[in-house]
Amino acid sequence: MLSKRQIIVLKAIIDAYSQSEEPIGSKSILKLTGLEASSATIRNDMAKLEKLDLIKKMHSSSGRVPTEAGYRFYINYILPKNGGIIDSGLSEAENEKVSEIFQSPYLALDEIVNRSTELLAELTNYVAISLGPDAYHYHLAGFRFVPVTSRQVMLVLVTEEGTVETQIYRLPDSVSMEALEDMANIINRDLIGLSLPSVLVRLKSNYMSYFDESIRRLLYEGSIIEDLLKKMDASRVFVKGKANLYNHLYQSDAYQQVENLNRLFANPNLLDTLIDPGDHGIQVKVGKDMQADGLNHLSIMATNFVGGNNDQQTISVAILGPENMSYLRMAQLFQGVRLQLNHYIDSYYKNDKEEG
Repeated sequence: MLSKRQIIVLKAIIDAYSQSEEPIGSKSILKLTGLEASSATIRNDMAKLEKLDLIKKMHSSSGRVPTEAGYRFYINYILPKNGGIIDSGLSEAENEKVSEIFQSPYLALDEIVNRSTELLAELTNYVAISLGPDAYHYHLAGFRFVPVTSRQVMLVLVTEEGTVETQIYRLPDSVSMEALEDMANIINRDLIGLSLPSVLVRLKSNYMSYFDESIRRLLYEGSIIEDLLKKMDASRVFVKGKANLYNHLYQSDAYQQVENLNRLFANPNLLDTLIDPGDHGIQVKVGKDMQADGLNHLSIMATNFVGGNNDQQTISVAILGPENMSYLRMAQLFQGVRLQLNHYIDSYYKNDKEEG
């Protein structure tokens, strides 16, 4: 059990180290905190914190730096007590930047997610990651084929959520444009408003008799619509500010982690697993908590937004940075963007429902 003073000492060490990346000594702690105690008393507190593996001594210096356990204690027990500071911590200029991207009511949701990610990377100077709504929860608004060449067509799929996805296909010789147009007409006549997986199920179960053999084969092979769904799902991943983190890793001689990060950013499934906070609010994973190979000295702060049709549209937003990033400052910036994005999502679906 830590005393109130020991908690203040630990907080001071973590906050100061996140700024300087230099070991923090007792005199610095007294100067930063204004505690009415002697240097010897503070050193005793530091010895207790070190014994609990919350801080550690570096080389021959009398200063201390946080451990992974120290960061975890800070996040779980110290940071939550700063809720009021987190909610009101943005400067006027930062608030203006956050508000600017949410001014237009006409942007598609994926564009808002993309812009939010860019802004978060800019404000935090680390990597910002967002996962837009799962494409398999989108609902069909329109479907058509556009001829490109004599044997190539562009499939255009529009969702009620504002997403437009295209894919160019080379048609087998057995498939005619007339047969494709017949399929598109049936889809637009009978299947608008259904979720995209439901569209596929209906086509394969209820409508096969309407199509000629070439279209039935195309649907059974699953190559013309399901590939587009997979592409849509992969394109919901937004990663911004990678250079910010790469620069930090090179400066701290941790450049071997760059290869691990590249593998992570290239794999949407890994990102999905890493980011998922499992609940509302802001969640933080530090070092080994992330359970990702080669990222032991990094941390991630994440949250989910849930809304839309039957509360099925989930957007996940995260900051990925070094283990010693300023968690309070990151939470302030994160909260500012999070609240605006949450408000926009609510308005987006409310307006969509009213227009429908």
